[in-house]
Amino acid sequence: MCAKQFDKPAAGANTAEWFNRVPGMFDAEADALREKILNTVTEPNVAGDHWYVSESGNDEADGKTPATAWQTLKGLAAHAADIKAGDAVLFERGGVYRGTIRAISGVYYGAYGEGDKPCIYGSHRNLAETPWEKSAIENVWYTTGFHIDVGHVVFDHGKEVGLKMRYSLRECCHNGDFFYKDGVLYLYMDKGNPADLYDSIEAGERDVVISISENHDVTIDNLCIKYGGGHGIQGGGTKNIAIINCEMGWIGGSFLSKDVRYGNAIEFWADCDGVLVDNCWIYQCYDTGFTFQSSCGGPERNIKMLNCLLEYNWYSTEMWNGHGTDNTQDNIEFSNNIMRFAGYGWGKQRPDQVNSSHMFGGRQMTNFVAKNNIFERGVQSLLCCFQSTFEGNTFVQEKRSGDTSLGPALGDVRLAFDDNAAQSIATHLGDTNAKIYYID
Repeated sequence: MCAKQFDKPAAGANTAEWFNRVPGMFDAEADALREKILNTVTEPNVAGDHWYVSESGNDEADGKTPATAWQTLKGLAAHAADIKAGDAVLFERGGVYRGTIRAISGVYYGAYGEGDKPCIYGSHRNLAETPWEKSAIENVWYTTGFHIDVGHVVFDHGKEVGLKMRYSLRECCHNGDFFYKDGVLYLYMDKGNPADLYDSIEAGERDVVISISENHDVTIDNLCIKYGGGHGIQGGGTKNIAIINCEMGWIGGSFLSKDVRYGNAIEFWADCDGVLVDNCWIYQCYDTGFTFQSSCGGPERNIKMLNCLLEYNWYSTEMWNGHGTDNTQDNIEFSNNIMRFAGYGWGKQRPDQVNSSHMFGGRQMTNFVAKNNIFERGVQSLLCCFQSTFEGNTFVQEKRSGDTSLGPALGDVRLAFDDNAAQSIATHLGDTNAKIYYID
């Protein structure tokens, strides 16, 4: 059971820009980094057993060799008791594996074989291959089989994106409008049956694609993680986690509560020690590309994001905490990343149009350094960040006066990206070596 022809975009496709492409000053640098990430090949360096998952496998096999690989994520979960710290779980490259993974402490999750990174999709099936029925409402189609709220509907891997209705089915009146209730997904489409119009329709349900909560010493390497209506990767109470050489996109959009939608590519929630995010491409997230949040209690320490490309997320990064004594965040480094087009992605459909930026939050932080990053264009601002040390960064934005296009709250000072941007960055961020570019 190999991946269907349309379950994946063409190899090397930049699907991040298929929805609302924005021209950039640093396109060449971003293209080079993206290509490097997509073409990185690694081998597991673990002492324990290797376990294999392949689309051509069999969930009743032993999983110990490529010839006896398991086939699905359900098969992997059914054999979880056999997997122990020091082992590696390897997915065959070129495959698509649908569902969720509950990580095990001490285990390496990676790839084997040749081809594209193996895809882990939170979307349980390609809805272009699913029967759709007409509803009693004109131009509204529906399909069933869902278990929890659907956060997004993505057509042909990002060429079109659905708009989620909040209150009722009758709000759906434009092509792509959708509404979820009681296991049924409703979609407005006046052009005919959705399955006849698209090759791929992916619907992300409210779930975490890879959960690493209460885990330690986990590595996630060389995977493509997409179409989760909740978070892509989430952990709390973790230690020594590495997320490296991964692609992550089209994440979020489900309701967290009656009036709040959410969804981050990578989220660490309270009491984390040791997180490395390196050489990853993260794009088109409803909320944030990479966030760590201590507002539920428990410090977060020793966090690094290096050499990553973040594009078309509402926030590129977020550092969120409360004001308790145990909510500190310490020893944080963001270096050599390219962060572009905050607020320009599909997350712009969110009702709370507040402070889209590349770095948001950051109170009660100590020893936080942001150096040699590129911050390129934000719908509202570039930064909304406190208590950070900036060194040698590049800032790119439209020249605007009298607003907050540099940052609405840099040490509680509201700053515009105007003729005084270089002085503002030197004075309030301490980045005396910053490079400043104005664009039309």
